[in-house]
Amino acid sequence: PPPAPVANEGDVVKVQGGAELYIIDQSRKRLLIPFVASQRNINTASPKELSAAQFNNLLAGPPLPPLDDTLVRGQNSLAVFVIKNGLRRPLSYLSFVSHGFKFADVVVLEDAFVSGLPEGGLYHPKQGALARANNELVVYYIDHYNSFGQLLENPLRRPIPYISFVSYGFNFSSVIVVDKAQIELVPAGGDLLPRNGSLVRASNSLTVYLVQGMVGDTVGYLHPVTYQAFIDRGYKFSDVSVVPPSEVARYPVGSVIKD
Repeated sequence: PPPAPVANEGDVVKVQGGAELYIIDQSRKRLLIPFVASQRNINTASPKELSAAQFNNLLAGPPLPPLDDTLVRGQNSLAVFVIKNGLRRPLSYLSFVSHGFKFADVVVLEDAFVSGLPEGGLYHPKQGALARANNELVVYYIDHYNSFGQLLENPLRRPIPYISFVSYGFNFSSVIVVDKAQIELVPAGGDLLPRNGSLVRASNSLTVYLVQGMVGDTVGYLHPVTYQAFIDRGYKFSDVSVVPPSEVARYPVGSVIKD
């Protein structure tokens, strides 16, 4: 029969005379630091001691990572990572703020441990986040989806025309202000189109339009609504967003809604 393994799956081990602990995970020895052991409720009271030869014969793997969604940084670095699927994913300031993360929740660990964790791609800003550069007035919408509702590999930053901003009921107090370099980490996309079903009118006109057919990058129409149709549909004037005439002129006018 083959010799019994020196350590089994899930065993906590260390080399004789050493201080560092390792756990056998997927047939590999993985560095186990106290924070991760505590977080994962791994009992380290009685590690199995191995000879140097036995220890060196074990296949090595990356450190056992903290649990997913843990925020970490190295003790001599300001770069913050979030753990996702066992990978450390770097966070831009925009990503950090848009996800509602807090610096008080960032766990400071040894640099060698953090750098030893497998690294994934930049963790993207949250879907629907609003952001602008501190030297510009253009507000962007972070969009993770294309015109067909399919998840994009990399989200887009869509400029928000004023007509779209008010049609979605966005608030300027929700806009995250960051350096322009942070904004440019997100690829540029087309304008965020007005919200379907919203009502708008130009400030120099009493004509009310119903927004329809705006999907992703597909431009729809502004349909004039007659007064009778406005009443019959139960619309309220308080729901009509008033915008500059130039905003209404951005989009084609469709057929008149009479009922």
